[in-house]
Amino acid sequence: MVPFAFKEYHYHLLHYGHLHYFFWLLTVLSVVNLVVYVLIAKWYTYKTLVGGVSL
Repeated sequence: MVPFAFKEYHYHLLHYGHLHYFFWLLTVLSVVNLVVYVLIAKWYTYKTLVGGVSL
């Protein structure tokens, strides 16, 4: 269940033609997600098996 204030805020954004704010929010969240992914991918190292062969 979404709080009433949340619904009212989004209705206000969409009703008054500020839909581009929503798309900017999605863009910012996507960029943050990409940055976190790249940082974790650089930090990750493969584990070597007992025989010295990495997967």
